[in-house]
Amino acid sequence: MTIYEYNLSEIRPYQNNPRNNRTAVDGVAESIRRFGFKQPIVIDADKTIVCGHTRYLAALKLKLATVPCVLADDLSDDEIKAYRLLDNKLHELSSWDDELLARELDSFEFDFEPFGVEFTCDDFCQNLDDENDDKDVPQSFQLIVECDDEESQDELYERLKREGYRARICNL
Repeated sequence: MTIYEYNLSEIRPYQNNPRNNRTAVDGVAESIRRFGFKQPIVIDADKTIVCGHTRYLAALKLKLATVPCVLADDLSDDEIKAYRLLDNKLHELSSWDDELLARELDSFEFDFEPFGVEFTCDDFCQNLDDENDDKDVPQSFQLIVECDDEESQDELYERLKREGYRARICNL
């Protein structure tokens, strides 16, 4: 794969792009500003965007002169249309492993707010009982209990705390 630098003014959006991505532009712009342009825009031989409309709009917002691009000149017109749709749709087939996500978020500190994302460990692991931090409770032993409603969850959480367990509420 060869990555080319194109003037932003040379590239044009696909006029029939069905993806409404304007709400993500600020977050993607912040990501590019913070981490650099790490994912090229895919364009066809006419320099029309195949994939990367949000990155394009973010680059406009950041007033970048050039952007990295990959040329999809090995695809037919129908393949380009299919790839354009699949690139936006396939991510919907995946999901989060909430336990691993909570562990990952708990392993570092980062402010996601400038990216427009509320993504903290508190979303998954609330009410960690700080009073029992000094107890030697192995982190590798965990129990997940499913409750019928929030009230039952709160009652069980409080009971476990009273009994001396280190407990947290995780919304999975």
